[in-house]
Amino acid sequence: VGIDNVSIDMIQGKPIHTIGPAGITSIVKDFRKHGCEVASLRLLMVPSDFETIIETACDNDIHRVVMPLYGGLERMLEFSELKGVQVSFFNVSINSDMTTNFLLDYHEKGYAPSFTFNGANFARVYERPYQQSYRQKLHRFIDQLDLEDSTFDGQLTALGEGNSDVKEMISILRCHSFTGNLVLTGGNLNTGKLIDCVKKFVRILRKM
Repeated sequence: VGIDNVSIDMIQGKPIHTIGPAGITSIVKDFRKHGCEVASLRLLMVPSDFETIIETACDNDIHRVVMPLYGGLERMLEFSELKGVQVSFFNVSINSDMTTNFLLDYHEKGYAPSFTFNGANFARVYERPYQQSYRQKLHRFIDQLDLEDSTFDGQLTALGEGNSDVKEMISILRCHSFTGNLVLTGGNLNTGKLIDCVKKFVRILRKM
């Protein structure tokens, strides 16, 4: 499988925010040396010293940082905009109503965060990702689609076999000439090998 772009969240079992600027720079250089661009840094949590990870992204010409969505992050958004780094939030254990309210609040305050849509995260809070989460509320904010599938009770499945509306989401974004990122997440490694996940994704595309 040829991989041209990656979003880095963990390296050798360590979350990216624990590695430090020098370590991240070394990793990014190694990826680029082998012809693989780093599309974003992905945080599993929002560190108190958020300036460090934003500056590290800026210093390495990485223009996006993906992180969990919370309230009270105005200082972080202001700093990221100053550095020219786009913040894309993803939801953790909150439904689309709360997600939309957070995003609208930030936009009304003059910030411009985008949203990484992960259907599995909405399925885990018992929403239909396409009908309830995307179509009614969140379509205007999305700049990334995480490709991951889950049942309503939180069990990860192969792509297209759970309740995350993977096929519907890919189809509607293609119809709208989506120019953002489609990302095969690390969660897929819990359902099989990476090559099998890629093959499944290709089969989904070919059936559309």
